[in-house]
Amino acid sequence: MGTFAEKYGEVTGLYTASQPLILVSGPDAIREALNKPELQGRPTSAIQKLEKRNLGVVFIEDDVWKEQRRFSLRHLRELGMGKREMETIIHDEIRDLMDEVKRYAGLDYSKPVPVRELVAATGANVIYHMLSGERFSLRDPKLRHLMEIIRKLTALTDASGGFTSSMPILLRVFPSLTKYPEFKKFRNELFCFLTEKIEEHKKKLDEDNPSDFIDMFLVEMNKNDSHPSFHMDQLLQLLYELFIAGSDTTSASLSFAFLYMVLYPEVQVKVQKELDAVVGRERLPSLNDRAKLRYVEATLNEIFRMASVAPLAVPHSITNGNSDVEFRGYVIPKNARIVVNLYGLHKDKKYWGDPEKFRPERFLDSEGNLRKEDALIPFGTGKRSCVGESLARNNIFLTFTSFMQNFSMKTPDGDPTPSAEPDGGLVLCARPFRVKMTQRPL
Repeated sequence: MGTFAEKYGEVTGLYTASQPLILVSGPDAIREALNKPELQGRPTSAIQKLEKRNLGVVFIEDDVWKEQRRFSLRHLRELGMGKREMETIIHDEIRDLMDEVKRYAGLDYSKPVPVRELVAATGANVIYHMLSGERFSLRDPKLRHLMEIIRKLTALTDASGGFTSSMPILLRVFPSLTKYPEFKKFRNELFCFLTEKIEEHKKKLDEDNPSDFIDMFLVEMNKNDSHPSFHMDQLLQLLYELFIAGSDTTSASLSFAFLYMVLYPEVQVKVQKELDAVVGRERLPSLNDRAKLRYVEATLNEIFRMASVAPLAVPHSITNGNSDVEFRGYVIPKNARIVVNLYGLHKDKKYWGDPEKFRPERFLDSEGNLRKEDALIPFGTGKRSCVGESLARNNIFLTFTSFMQNFSMKTPDGDPTPSAEPDGGLVLCARPFRVKMTQRPL
């Protein structure tokens, strides 16, 4: 994708079979595209057409999207998303995660810790608590199985639309030649789990005291004047999307965070020194510490930039798809799929100078204050930005700082230096690697 941008410019058009594909690159073009009202639609995938599904909030548009996004944001905030009270829940998860380190490493911390397995469910329990009011034990095999399903689902999803977008007839005539049967199998497994939770909530629902997101949706659904989009199929799809979005990107970001601390031990030491000076060792880091942890914040920004866990974001299209749209001197066809090249943006030499280097200082000014960079857009921007951005940022910040405060990490003796090359599809994660994780002395 980056080669097209370098050769043909910030707005590049091509075809995948009969499907127009527009690649948008560069900070100015990307921000304009993500904020242009006419480009806030979603392309209808071949699977959506086959199943005749217009549900959820991520892959739809029009009034249903507006209503469901408004409802989701309002009630997730009521449940603590982006607020200080969520910190207690995240801290509880962090303490359990630290206990998991002992299980992997042993009481003497001599055994290597598999990072991907350790952080697999880091974001899942927090979002699951908000959705259902429950949490898993981190050792629950059901949780591990769900995380594996989610990883497979995101790996099977292609932001460009993939083969079936170019030849949708294959889904109807030769589905076995596509990824659809495998995708449907994993999706239905997750649907079955979520359906069970919905049925449990329906049986014990107290409409005067809804305690979680499922309750709140069911209460809204039972109102006589509720929007017609509030029904059981919509709830199931919405839970599916929120659970995946709140799980996979958080664990993927943390896998990269630990990876870069191993690859750049000098940065790890600087992060720990700042944490010692600002927070100390008597308590876990808090969101209240954030403004003073400037180097830590710069390091997290550099992790977001280098990792680019959502490399092409979720594709856009012309809103409602009714007519062509002019964009930066080009005419975008009404049926085009618009892909935003966040990965290329975060590795743009023209903007960053030395994008291949892991250098948190690029986000600090001469006085050591945090500097905002317009070319860093890890969660998107505009009306289609990530619904759970504040929750993800808080979770990643608290987990990363807590681990850096309490542990030192390095490559185990005899293990190869881990690769920075990612795995994944719609969401990238670090390739499997192990670390020697030892407690820092008081």
